[in-house]
Amino acid sequence: MNNASLEQILDKFLSHPLLTWPQRYPTLFLVFWVVPLLLVQSTQQSFMAHDEGIYASQAKKILDSGDWIRPGEFNYDRTIGIQWIIALCFQIFGQSEGAARLPSIIAALFGVLLTYQIGTIVFKPSIGFTAALILAVTPLWAQYSRLATQDMVLVSLELLSIWALLQGEQIPKEHPKQGSYWAGIAGFGLGFGFFIKGFMVVPVVIALLPYFIAGQRRHRYLTTPTLYLGAGLGLLPMLLWLWLSVQRYGNLPLVGLFGKLFVLSQETFNRNGPLFYLWNIPVNSLPWIFFSLVGLGLLVQDMGSRQDDRFLTRFQGKWFWICLGYPGLLFIELMIFKTRTRYYPLQLTPFLALLAAIALEALRHRYQRLRSLPDPQHRPFPWLGVLSYGCAGLAVLLIVAGAGLNLSLLGLNPLGLDPVKFYGQVALGLGVGWLLVPLSFWWGKSQSDRVADRSLLAGRLWQRGWLVGPWLAIALLGLTGLWGDYNPDLKAFLRQPEIIEILDHYPIHQVKAETPLQINDRKTALLLEFYVPEKGTVVDIITALTPLDYAWLQPGAPLPPSANGQGSPAASYQVLGSVRGWQLIQVQ
Repeated sequence: MNNASLEQILDKFLSHPLLTWPQRYPTLFLVFWVVPLLLVQSTQQSFMAHDEGIYASQAKKILDSGDWIRPGEFNYDRTIGIQWIIALCFQIFGQSEGAARLPSIIAALFGVLLTYQIGTIVFKPSIGFTAALILAVTPLWAQYSRLATQDMVLVSLELLSIWALLQGEQIPKEHPKQGSYWAGIAGFGLGFGFFIKGFMVVPVVIALLPYFIAGQRRHRYLTTPTLYLGAGLGLLPMLLWLWLSVQRYGNLPLVGLFGKLFVLSQETFNRNGPLFYLWNIPVNSLPWIFFSLVGLGLLVQDMGSRQDDRFLTRFQGKWFWICLGYPGLLFIELMIFKTRTRYYPLQLTPFLALLAAIALEALRHRYQRLRSLPDPQHRPFPWLGVLSYGCAGLAVLLIVAGAGLNLSLLGLNPLGLDPVKFYGQVALGLGVGWLLVPLSFWWGKSQSDRVADRSLLAGRLWQRGWLVGPWLAIALLGLTGLWGDYNPDLKAFLRQPEIIEILDHYPIHQVKAETPLQINDRKTALLLEFYVPEKGTVVDIITALTPLDYAWLQPGAPLPPSANGQGSPAASYQVLGSVRGWQLIQVQ
């Protein structure tokens, strides 16, 4: 097949009407782009011990006990909003990983759509649309979209508030009541966020203060009563829960909440130092962090240009404290706060996506402008060519590495271990998807013009080609269970038919270890709280149980003495199975 024939095939395929959907129906396309990433999964799912296991277990206790104020041994180290929401999902859909993760899935979808709307207002629709596409395939965002934690719901509430503030500024001055409604929505989002994740909303409010103060003469939000009314309505569930808790337990709830804030402000998580986010954010935002840095430079350059020369035609100085000031101040706050985790910067990812979209949009415009020059054989494509063919080289490397991991050609997987093979599949998906970048670049540079306005279509395909590889990779991370099945060995053990029969019909006691459990054993204990339907009592020694009782023997649990004074496990119980050092036993 010669180049002309290949070009004709590409012309027919790439000019198909379906490829115009993103421009004609952007919101619908975003839904189709995001939903598969949120729903595709392996047949087996299991919780991440921290923090999914915590919230799922507490939500389960809410339903088991009927106590929505203090389920089980809830120690008031956090608010209870996400537990209530997960408990409602359990009540409607049953207790499962999917039901527990549903609030984050829904919140992630709305977060992507809200990012599109924010980008449309502040910049222009094409940048908002591209930013939403990028956000959905940003690794940190994509992973936490499918976790039963507080974080995704909180971020989406923050985006709702920011979008409402921007919407309120679009209302003509002759309709002030409409603007006040949007202020109320913004306040509600911030207030309800406190119910979801407690004091973690405070840094968000602080980061928004310069926007409120600097723009007060313009939007008058600080003197708009509905902003505070909305915040009060959002806070109402939390205040009601806290009041009922204080009525029942005195100062314990207040000591727990404020004590945890003090601990977090003084504690260094996993020895993560002040520079932790300088490398952690880039790693969790690959490859978009590079585009974000370029986009930041372009935005600063654009702000210094004359209005009629600006590439970002809608950007105005009044948006500075939303686009740059808010994420910048929030980043500084996170750096100062001593508890530093990989998921706190989730709040920054929509703004990194907006900056990355600026870079991709600028590169697309440059591509189309160079494509329209006469004498296509001598068109200057230096940087675009380096990017495109560099991406081609990386794609080939990923494909070769992925094939090697799957076929065991490199000797890294001689036993066919699934995790290694699955990483190979992810590498293959990323590499194959990224081949679209050099392919669309080559197609756009060709001389013939069989397709009307090929430069526009080729530019869009080149731009979207950067997104296809990450989309396939993230979909495969879900399909293989690398994301979603975080404790496969424990879940596989509990799914054995003989184990299921015991867990479904008998209470399972626990025999405590003589020394405090190690962190991995505590994680296992947390997961067992959710996966064991009926929990029995916790005892110090096996002899405290009666014959035929079932129990988990914690690692390091004391054995009963035999007649000669030595431990004799076989004389007192039968081991039915073991996982991670935990033994399921039946007392003899």
